This record gives sequence, structure tokens and C-alpha cells, in this order.
Amino acid sequence: YSNIVLGTTASWWSFWSYANDFVDAQYYTYDPLDGTTYSELGDYYRALLPHQFEPYAGANVLAKLPPVTYVDENGDPVVVVSEEDRIRPGLGFEGLGWQLQDGEDGLKDFDFDVYKDSLVEGDETVKLNLVLPKGYLNLGGEYIPLGVALGSRQAKMIILDDDFTPGELKFSSGEIYVNESEKTVSLSVDRVNGANGSISVQYKTKQGTAKNPFDFKSKQGSLRFASGQTSRPIVVSLADDEGQEVDEYFDIEIFNATGGGKLVGDAKLLSMRVYLVDNDLKSGKVEFTSDTASINENEGEVVVAVRRLAGSRGQGSVAYTTRSLTALSGADYQAQQGLLTWAHEDVGEKLIRIPIVDDEVSEEEEAFELSLINPQNVIVGQNAAMTVNVVDDDSPGEVTLGQSSYFINENGAQLSVYVERQVGYKGAIQVDYALADGTATSSGDFPDYLMESGTLSFEDGQVSRSLNLQIKDDYAAENTEFFSIVISNPTEGAILGSVPQAKVNIVDDESVNVPAGSIDTFFDSGVGIKVNGPVHVIKREEGGHLLIAGEFDVVNGMVRNGIARLNAKGYLDREFDVNDGLNGLIKDVLPLDDGSLILVGEFTSVNGVNKNHIVKLNSDGGLNTRFDPGSGFDATAHKIIPFNTDGDVLVVGEFQLYNGKNRRGFVVLDAAGNDVSPWSSEVGTVGKVYAAAVLQDGTIYLGGDFQQFENNEQAQKIVKLDARGNLDESFTDNFSSIYQKAKFNDGAVKQILMHPDGGLILIGEFSIKTGTGRRYSNVIKVSRIGELITGASPEDILAAVEARVAAEAVEAQLAALQAELEAANLALD
Repeated sequence: YSNIVLGTTASWWSFWSYANDFVDAQYYTYDPLDGTTYSELGDYYRALLPHQFEPYAGANVLAKLPPVTYVDENGDPVVVVSEEDRIRPGLGFEGLGWQLQDGEDGLKDFDFDVYKDSLVEGDETVKLNLVLPKGYLNLGGEYIPLGVALGSRQAKMIILDDDFTPGELKFSSGEIYVNESEKTVSLSVDRVNGANGSISVQYKTKQGTAKNPFDFKSKQGSLRFASGQTSRPIVVSLADDEGQEVDEYFDIEIFNATGGGKLVGDAKLLSMRVYLVDNDLKSGKVEFTSDTASINENEGEVVVAVRRLAGSRGQGSVAYTTRSLTALSGADYQAQQGLLTWAHEDVGEKLIRIPIVDDEVSEEEEAFELSLINPQNVIVGQNAAMTVNVVDDDSPGEVTLGQSSYFINENGAQLSVYVERQVGYKGAIQVDYALADGTATSSGDFPDYLMESGTLSFEDGQVSRSLNLQIKDDYAAENTEFFSIVISNPTEGAILGSVPQAKVNIVDDESVNVPAGSIDTFFDSGVGIKVNGPVHVIKREEGGHLLIAGEFDVVNGMVRNGIARLNAKGYLDREFDVNDGLNGLIKDVLPLDDGSLILVGEFTSVNGVNKNHIVKLNSDGGLNTRFDPGSGFDATAHKIIPFNTDGDVLVVGEFQLYNGKNRRGFVVLDAAGNDVSPWSSEVGTVGKVYAAAVLQDGTIYLGGDFQQFENNEQAQKIVKLDARGNLDESFTDNFSSIYQKAKFNDGAVKQILMHPDGGLILIGEFSIKTGTGRRYSNVIKVSRIGELITGASPEDILAAVEARVAAEAVEAQLAALQAELEAANLALD
């Protein structure tokens, strides 16, 4: 029979009695989403209890439960189950544990409900634990406790994800060029974002300037993809004519995907263009190598290449000219026109150089057109015109506070708050700031801080300003108090950034007064945190948990091979376990918002599975099967950091290959492990890259042990790149000038830290001697453009120089007096 007894308003118990004198008890809580209904989204616990503990109808549910004291994850006692208002389910998958009748042996079986979702999330794990073993004898109504031991106390249930999508279909490229003398052209339709099940898609050819059957043979049909199959070809026959003509094209379309598959972007139809390159030209044709180009307006000029192909007999020429679109001639670029010529059998590229005007105006991206006209003894190919986009570098940027919250001890006297300028630094701007009372006040006999407001001014190119807030010690025991700082009214086109307001928390020094640098006594498991080997990496997760990685295999008495998680108090997270671990060192860890994490390092295997130098783990330490790096890296990866807000990451290291593709020391990966680097495979270095930093505008700094970068021999140890991977040569010139452009062969930059004032702190193993004779060992600070930052103002530097000159003059006078004294002593003798 069923006997349901109501508990608190947030939960209920149900009991089912069986003939074997046991009660199957279940405990539910409300659905956390709406707080009013019971569902599978609420907490659920289940236990077998002796029949004697079954409550009668209307009874207090907890009154007859065994009075057991439970502990939380830190080992502290939290509740006695007979205290109804403080009940918490115990640890373990049954909450209250299993109980077996006297003399009973064998197995106890329990069913679990697995809830289907539609998320593509990879396999997930549930850890099952047996806890708090108890035994008893019933002697005349008295329960006599007995000791019970646990054998194997943990198990893992793996929930296999069945939501891998059938996938999406797309062409492998947007266009393809093929010589008309080829008998066929083959192009690929790729299946991405899933490969589960069998799907199909229809295709057909469509005439353009190329005609059926004179240039190609029309075709239509259906492609079928088997489960797991990710690519299928379409082959079209071509016809080779004898006429001299411009390049022609036809299109191939795919549509009507079936079997659950779809086209990328939920498109109804996708098209790919096939260009037929004429092979009947004797003198050939000329065209631009690309139909678009982009240039930052501060780069001085844009260089455009024109090629000759499909023939080289005789001399040929073509004229070129520019035409304004949104960019204005004279204001944004210098109009150009001219003639390009090729000698007999000359097929080399010819270059057109167009000067770009770097104005001081903040404006949108602008464009002009470059065209090829009046060909002589050649014809103009498909790319007869191209658009050049001029990217503005004059944005005044966004103004934001460096953090959303600050903490300072009440006796700290002063707090430095940085106001930062991001995504643009052009021109002088201003922004207002003001402080506002919260629980901390600025008035009365014992104020907590000094009220202040005003305006901050940023010079052209300046990236940050600091505010020094005065904190007052009122000598009263009180709670942590706060006040706010707000910035507003940026000028000259600047806008407010992501953090226009911050909370400043004042920690009472009468209640808590731990000097900075002291051991954090709150971060302690009671017996100390014990790790039996070096720790090389520490990363903080959301919620204050810490991930540690290094050369250890035991943490706080528990086996943890190379990586472990500690909570905010220093207790080991027993749910996070990589089991057999990795066969090499972890160099860096990137915690993600969903609790998963990506590791990079020297390892090539994780739990016996080949994972070359990169792996993604779920929040419990299990392998994440959705992240697939393929063959991974061919050498050690040293650092992984977020690259953008889309979830992409930047990985740097000693490698030259990622998943079989050339990637020289740095690569960008998406959430699935795909290479999405916006630069070519030839960009990079053959040296080692140890460190990286990425700014909000996409600017990249790389540090390491390399003698050149992109064939620039002055680019040593550290480089600055734009978001597309182009080397900033002005940064290289400034940084190499610090050490007079000498060879920087020894040492390496191991870390790049971004200072709130906008500067870069470089840390590593190096020695730099400047032109003034000053030497920097292992740490140096430079600006974002590569210039040395000494920490002294120009006035301080001038005063130091004057003092040094004066000291040298005094030393010279002293030497002259000493010589006179020696001469007088000699004469006296």
C-alpha cells in the first residue's frame, strides 16, 4: 500500500511497504524553476528503511527516522535528521544509504530514471557513493548498533548522449577555378556539426556565362551520406572549346536536405561557382589576385598584385585607375592611374601601390575601387575590379572601470582605482567620476571614506588613468561596508564601456586584521593542504574553487594524478578525478563557464586515450567527447587563453602543426576544437612561444624564445600582432631599440601581464642592457607600442640626470684636490 505523509512546504515523503519488512522511502523537493510543483527537476532521494520507521498517517515524517548526524562537504556537522527545520539529505546517491535485513545477503537493485534532453553535450557521468554504513540488532525492541564496513564504495554511471545532430551540409569552398582542358571538375560537399544517421541532399548545375553542352555537361542528382560520413564529391564533365574567350562560370546548387540534416545557416539553397579558365589564349590574360583588400589607414599604403596567366606569348599591357566609393580621393587615399607591362614570356606579378591618408577623423570604414582597363595583346580576366576597404584607426574608444568590485582593509588608507580606455585611443577625451554612499558613509564624526568627484582627462593615445581614493579608519567594530564609484559623460565621441559603476568594499580592521602577505588561515582543511609534489599551475574557477596541476599524485591523502580541484577552504573535491591521469606535465589550465576545462602541456595520453598536448575535461574530470582536436599538436603547448567572446581560445607553444596543418607556434580553436585561425599557415615562428595576451580590439602579444617572427630578424622574444596575425613592425622597432637592436639570443619571455595602466609587464629569464647602461634582469615593463616604461616621470628622469652630472663634477674636483694633496706631500717630503 502507499502511505504519503506531508513534510515541510518545500518537500514531501512517500513510503511503499513490502512484505519483507522494509519500506521504500522517497523524498522530493519542489521544482527549482517555479517553486510550486513537484517534478524531475527537483531534488530526489531514496532509501530502504526498516518497517519500524514507517510513520503513521499524519505523523511527523522525521520523528521516527534514525537520528544520524550528517556532515557537509567540508566535514563539518550540519544537521541531525530529527530536526525537521534543518534537514539536509546525506551524501551518497541514496541520501540515507542502503539497509539490509539481518541474515540477508546478495544484491539490492534500484532503478534510475534517465531524462532525455535535446542538448548536444557529450557523454555525462553520475558518481554513485555508498556512505555512512550502519548496522543494528533488534533485541526486545531495543536497537543495538553494530559496526559495518564498506567494500567498493564508489561507482560511475555513464549517460551516453544520443543528441548528436545529423549535421549540416555546405560546400567545401565558395568557388573553384579549373582549366577548361580538364575533363572533369570535382568539388566536395561537407557534413559539419554532427554526423549521426543517414542523410541526403539534392544537387543540380545551373548555367552562367558557361553554357551546356559547349562548356560543361549539365548534371543533377542526389548525394547520400552514411552515418559517420562527413564528405561526398560531385563530379561534373567539362568541354574544351577552341575559341579565345574570357573566363566563364557555371553554378552548382544543393537543396532539399532529408533525414534530419539541413543546410548550413538553415538555408533553403546553397550555391558554389565554378570558373572555367580559358586555355586558348596565346598571350594570356591579366587580373587582380583578389577582389577585395583591407588596410588600416595608419599603414601608409596598400599594395595590390596583378597577375598574368593562361599564356605568355608576346608583350602585353593593361592600364589601371582608382574610383572613389565612400572613401574620398585626397582625404582618404591618393588617386592613382598607370600602366602595367609584361615582356614576352613574362608571367610575374606586377604591383600597384596606392598611398593611404591617415587622417585624424573618427569615421566608419570607407572604400574605393581599383579597376583594370584598356588591355593590349591580353584580355582582362574575371577579377577586373577590386574594392579596397580603409579601416579607421581614430576611434576615441570606450571608457570603463577596471573592475566591478574592490576590497580594501579599513586601515589601508588609500585605494588606487584605474579607469581604462579600450577599443580606441584617438584624441583627447574626458570623463566625469563621482563617489556615492552605500552602507559606508562620507559624513559624520567618523566617516568611512573621503567624498570626491571630478573629471579625468585622457591625452591622445593614453589608455588609463588612476584615482586614489582615501579610506578612513573609524576604529569601530562593524561589518564590511561599501560605497560606489560611477563614471559618466565621456566626451569627443567616446562611450561608456562594460563597467561604468563599481562597488568599493571596506573590510573592518577591528573584526578582521590580517596583514597583506600573511597566510590565509581560512584556506586550510584543518590539517594543512598536503600535495606530494611541485604545483606548477593554479587557476581559479567561478565560485572560488581552485584547480591545481603539477608533478604530484596524492593530494590531502587522496590519489590525484597531476591535477586536482580544491574548494574555497582548501578541501579536496572528491567528485573531480581524472583517474589514471596524464602521461606528462600540464602547462596550463583554462576553466570554462560551464565547469569544464581545457588542459595543454607535454602529455600525449589521458586515461590511456591519445590526446596530443591538449584535452578538454568535463566538470567531474571525465573526457569531453565533443571537443575533438584530431591529432592535436606535434609538440608541447604552453599557454591557453580566451581569444574572443565567441568562446574561441588562443593556444601557444613549441608546435609547428595542429591536426596535421601548419601552425607555427600559435593557433585559434573554437569550442569543438576546430582550427579557426584568421591568419595563414605560414605566419609565426620556428621558435618557442610561452606566453600570450589578447586585448579587446583583438590585438595579440606573443612572448617566448624566438630569434625572428615572420622573417623579421628584429622581432625577438616578444611581438605584437593585429587580429588577423599581421606583425606590428613599429612595436618591434621600439622594443628592439631598448637594447640598441642588438641580437637578443639568450633568454626568453615566459609571461606577459597586463597592468591596469595599460602597460605590459614581461617576466622570464633574460637580461636587457639599455643605452643608458641600466640593466633589467627577468622583469621589464613596456608600453603597448613597445617603449620602455621606467616608472619615473620625465621630471624625475631629468633630475636624476642632473644629479648624476653634478656628482660626476664633484668627483672630478675631488680627484683634482687629491692630486694636489699628493703633490704637496711629495714636496714636503
